[in-house]
Amino acid sequence: MARILPLMAAAALGADLTGHWTGTFQELAQDGSVRNTGAAYMVLKLSANTVTGTAGPSESQQREIANGKLDGRKLTFDLQQPQGPLMKFDLTFDGDTIKGNVAGDAEGRRMAARVELKRKPSDRPEDREAIRAHIDRIFQGFIHKDRAELRATHAENWLGYLEGSGQMIHGVDGYMEYGANVDPNSPYGMTGYTMREFDMIFHGDAAFVSFVADVEAKTPDGPFQRTLRITDFYTKQNGGWIQSGSNTDLHPRSTEERFSAFRTLYDSEKKSLLEAREAVWRAWFGGD
Repeated sequence: MARILPLMAAAALGADLTGHWTGTFQELAQDGSVRNTGAAYMVLKLSANTVTGTAGPSESQQREIANGKLDGRKLTFDLQQPQGPLMKFDLTFDGDTIKGNVAGDAEGRRMAARVELKRKPSDRPEDREAIRAHIDRIFQGFIHKDRAELRATHAENWLGYLEGSGQMIHGVDGYMEYGANVDPNSPYGMTGYTMREFDMIFHGDAAFVSFVADVEAKTPDGPFQRTLRITDFYTKQNGGWIQSGSNTDLHPRSTEERFSAFRTLYDSEKKSLLEAREAVWRAWFGGD
């Protein structure tokens, strides 16, 4: 029993790691003094001793962590800066706080910082987890081309817009016809996804959920990735959450990439372009 109790305490401590954490990030000078103080925000999830999640300066500015591990009270992970060094976090988790040191190397210059975070009070954590799991079910339904699962995860009176839809879509039948017309025998379709900037607000048995999804797919032209900006409306029915509406569209970054990308012209477009070019040259040399 004396040996079992510490193990049980460690397991309970680890379970508490999952959640949102907020605090400070202090950049240190070479002499150890504080050079700059900023905000820190982490969203962590523990499975066995593997830690996944995101970290950044705010809830809306998050990047995926890598190599996350919790060994007793010792929490370690890596975070790649978008245009900077790989930061290595060596932290201590005591159940109430996460604090410790951060080290990185930028062009041969060693960088050091320390962080201290406390758990962010979360409203309705069980409902948040249930809705997040439900959205995962929808993405998995697309990956596995499971039309029955896609229908089951959307309310009969579903209402909203999907990527590229020019008109409002009414009902689950409209959703299935426009957005869930997957072919189980096709080798093409969604292959993976990552959600970020994920948050929600509640009002009674209704929830307003916003997030960004990086979606990977297999197409006849090869692998394809796009980023979606999604706002879902959830309602609680018969004791469970279900998606009752959505507004899904391309993220502005993906829209910009799509418009700036080269594409192959149809024969009719090539013909029209060449005719227009020839008309310009004729007018130029004819002095018209």
